[in-house]
Amino acid sequence: MAFSSYLIADFVLSEANSQFAPLFKPSEERLDVFKQYCSVVDKLVEEFGGTTLEVEVNDEDMSVHMKLELEELVVDDRERGMFTQLLERTVSFRVEHGDGDTILLHFVFPSLWEKAV
Repeated sequence: MAFSSYLIADFVLSEANSQFAPLFKPSEERLDVFKQYCSVVDKLVEEFGGTTLEVEVNDEDMSVHMKLELEELVVDDRERGMFTQLLERTVSFRVEHGDGDTILLHFVFPSLWEKAV
């Protein structure tokens, strides 16, 4: 079975859904876009040897934080397009030194929830 960052995120998102209900509900449109983000993250894991993935939801602004640890990251012409599109859709992005010789990418994605009617 292939790696799926969305399956990992889904556990955290389910907990957040319970926490934010009944005032907020998941936006299907935003979830579909988030799944696209996750498919790019999956490609990064496959291409650059992802070692860990952490997902959490900020309780205050409901943004989704994804921390991905990679053995290396080399963005050439082939990866530049997908990586750039992912970065353009983040609220913020950081690169940090991970454990040992790894690289930690910290993506902050917009909230996936909308006010319940």
